[in-house]
Amino acid sequence: MPIITVVLPVYNAEKYLEECVDSVINQTFKDIEILLINDGSTDSSADLCDRLAAKDSRIKVYHRPNSGPSITRNLGIDVAAGEYICFIDSDDYLDPPALEFMYNSITLHNADMVMCGFYHDVEQNGTVVYSSTVCTENKIIFSHEEILDVLIELKSKHLIDSCCNKLYRLSTIRDSGVRMPEGELFEDTEFNFRLLPFLKKIVISDKCFYHYRQRDFSITKSFQPLKIDYLTARYNTIYQYISSFENIRKELVEFNNFYYIKSVFSCFIDLFFPSSDFPTFNSRREFILKKINSNTFSKAANNCKGNNKKDNLIIFLAKSKNVLLIYCFCRIMFVLKYRMKKLFTKIKEG
Repeated sequence: MPIITVVLPVYNAEKYLEECVDSVINQTFKDIEILLINDGSTDSSADLCDRLAAKDSRIKVYHRPNSGPSITRNLGIDVAAGEYICFIDSDDYLDPPALEFMYNSITLHNADMVMCGFYHDVEQNGTVVYSSTVCTENKIIFSHEEILDVLIELKSKHLIDSCCNKLYRLSTIRDSGVRMPEGELFEDTEFNFRLLPFLKKIVISDKCFYHYRQRDFSITKSFQPLKIDYLTARYNTIYQYISSFENIRKELVEFNNFYYIKSVFSCFIDLFFPSSDFPTFNSRREFILKKINSNTFSKAANNCKGNNKKDNLIIFLAKSKNVLLIYCFCRIMFVLKYRMKKLFTKIKEG
């Protein structure tokens, strides 16, 4: 029986898949199984999965109709044979010591989860135009109250969002009954927040091993009208977790509210894609107006707090509900985000 199961969903990943799998095969920790779950790929990924499996007996391949990353990862949870489980996206890769370090950490401290940092590489036309290291200080979390102490930092840095920079005790996931929510965006975040109440001990490390490629700055990217609905579901999941404690921390509520507002504004920015279903001023205006008048948006806007001038500007616009000002702000940010990518990333992170 393998000690660690690595779940690797595959969908049209022919360009990066072999590099990703090689990074797992070449781990210094060898007692693993690798589950390549082909999610109805229409390129050569399916054949590539089979060829890779023929070269290494630790690789198992599952072919299934396209159903999305949540169902694919849930299948991995159900069929995994390891004592521990981790996830990796098919266009990312791991440094060789990753699994060995996380295994040593989770066993040394008898923890339910180990969380590491990651490298964030922004690519344009196959070239890295900006790279950063995302991590926090070493910590061992013994109680849920201690999680609250670091939650804002973990969420701000997206360390708690992804399931790919972590090693989980598989029995903890199975016993909890928590699975990736199906048919949603941000399924990683919802999964982790739903799992948190079942984690008795968490190890947080400042080490970085996971390389996350961000390749979504293409001008052909589509606007997703339902994205705000998924953001609202994520917002509610985080709020339910925060409010499950006897003493609700005001700063966490304010942070969650602002994070929601900022994420909704990000959706407004994407309205300006040429392929958007809202190509005219009036259609964009009506979309923005409907969303800012929702109960969730209004509640969040009236009880949030920013950390800098940029945050305060977003809060001011959200509270004002001035559609024209919001429209102009998002139009400018679209140009920065998709025409001046490096500058936007620096503004976003700083």
